Amino acid sequence: MWKKLTLIAALLGLVALLVLPLAATGAKPLPGGGKIPPGKGLIALYDYITGWDTNTGWITLMNPDGTGLTPLVASDGVRYFQPAWSPEFSDGTVKLAYPAREGVAGAYQSFVNVVNAFTDEGSGLQLDPDAPTRVNHLEEEENVDQLGTIDALDWSPKKPEVVDGYPTGRDTVRVAYRVSLRSGRLAVHVVDLIYDPFASPAFSVAPTMYDDGTGEFSPTVLDAGPGTYYDLPQFSPDGNWLALERGDQLPDGTWHSSIWLAGADGSGARPLIYESGVSNRYPAWSPDGLRLAFLRHSGNKPSMGWDLYVADVQYIPDQQGEIVDVVVVSSRRLTSTNSITEHRPTWSPDGTQIAYCFEGGNIGKVDVATGAQYKLGAGSYPDWSPMELSRLGP
Repeated sequence: MWKKLTLIAALLGLVALLVLPLAATGAKPLPGGGKIPPGKGLIALYDYITGWDTNTGWITLMNPDGTGLTPLVASDGVRYFQPAWSPEFSDGTVKLAYPAREGVAGAYQSFVNVVNAFTDEGSGLQLDPDAPTRVNHLEEEENVDQLGTIDALDWSPKKPEVVDGYPTGRDTVRVAYRVSLRSGRLAVHVVDLIYDPFASPAFSVAPTMYDDGTGEFSPTVLDAGPGTYYDLPQFSPDGNWLALERGDQLPDGTWHSSIWLAGADGSGARPLIYESGVSNRYPAWSPDGLRLAFLRHSGNKPSMGWDLYVADVQYIPDQQGEIVDVVVVSSRRLTSTNSITEHRPTWSPDGTQIAYCFEGGNIGKVDVATGAQYKLGAGSYPDWSPMELSRLGP
């Protein structure tokens, strides 16, 4: 029996390296009008229309139908990057993180801010109006190797801390993010955090993240060396896997991107979606972990744009029943928009819709079942909350 399972896993592994795109089913162009269907949760985004190049953008929230656009935090001279919702912690709160960079060229410093949301009985989760706070010691400075920029951050699910069989009230959680290197390449850092709601600040870097010899912060680094990059990390909903984009420079100087899979700690990275001559990027797990959205580019002509695909994934167990691998078994095309490029897909909490940004600083969404597409409004880099939050506005 297990020999058969091993053979099946091997065959599925071959499928994972060659995604078979299907024709778009029911895909429609962004409508010029009509009622936009509602959805659960809130979408956080970066409104760079107010100043992508001038450090004056906003972290903004909107409802899933495009209403209730609400500026949350103005940068005030500090450059902000992609917002990212946390899991719900044991104290009932959820956080919205947004990396920031301050300083001048040659002396940049990046850090991570968080703003709290809390449970208000009878009205669901509400955003806390208090000022945002930094994640203690989660910082990257410009040096001889890197440009000091944290971006594309993602949270793992939280795990309640238990000592001697008793919960401590603290949670452990991982974050992964992109770091820009001075060579022009990108790397991914993975950091273990401890969340203690009774401490100030509430987040601290786990002791294992400090170098034993120097005592300095030392994250886990995914960097494959010259001619490659890692980017856009995304934790699976069970917290055991990390999907990310890998780029490889070709002999002609162009770049080929593919989706790779690693352990949640960044170990054992290997190809998950790889196609010769076709680039794939921007992985995003569905809430149930059974699908993976990604962007696919079917050639090297910029005019062709990127389209959104959804892959079905399967988890492969060993003889003891422990999951040891994830493979792609099929995929289908959700959007077919020719010259329009979609990017940064993010799932609704019920897994029925995907929001994304597209050219010109716009946010759209697509119905996963029908392929119907809708324009929500201006902005970039959306992140859909993983749980239902209170609506904005009347």
